[in-house]
Amino acid sequence: MESIRILQDTYEGLYAITSPIVDLLESELTKVTSWKQKCDSILKKHTGGKIKEWSYFCELDLYYLLILLKEEWNDLESFSDSTFFTDDNKKLFVSENENSVLNIRNNVSHPENWDYDINQYRIWKKVLKKAAIELGSSMEELLYELHKPERERMLSYILDNTTNITLKSDKLPDDIRNSVLHTRDMLKSQMTAAGIITFFSDALKSE
Repeated sequence: MESIRILQDTYEGLYAITSPIVDLLESELTKVTSWKQKCDSILKKHTGGKIKEWSYFCELDLYYLLILLKEEWNDLESFSDSTFFTDDNKKLFVSENENSVLNIRNNVSHPENWDYDINQYRIWKKVLKKAAIELGSSMEELLYELHKPERERMLSYILDNTTNITLKSDKLPDDIRNSVLHTRDMLKSQMTAAGIITFFSDALKSE
């Protein structure tokens, strides 16, 4: 597996868990006294005072979300009734461990080498899968939701402009109709727009 694919796939996993991390901070960090002022102070420290104006956590990069989580962990643990704030999760998400979510994000965003191996990729993938579970979801669900809008737009365009028109014909032989129905089912089974494109690419290469 090439390094560029390892970095791309890992970034996608990081992107996928950003949304539930935003939800976690919105739910829990707002319980901390003077939370906005504390967040601004932390962000100023990590941006050299050049923090942009923000109102919602979704406006912040994953790095800053994790930094806020890290620096406010003890307060969050004190104020929250959530079972999320455990020592194991602190190690998993924001520790100095080279395979914490925070350090994976830094590795992928600022790669220092171009020779990542498959074993490193498997470790990162396992960590992000575990992170998704601890955030109350699964990587499969998060990736599906991430790709769903693009998939739906592409699928709708293809079906509305080809398959559905064909199936309306009353002159379509049964064998062709069955073939078109099978193709439609195969298209609908693709979970991403990339999967739909790959399906067509494979079909074009077949005999």
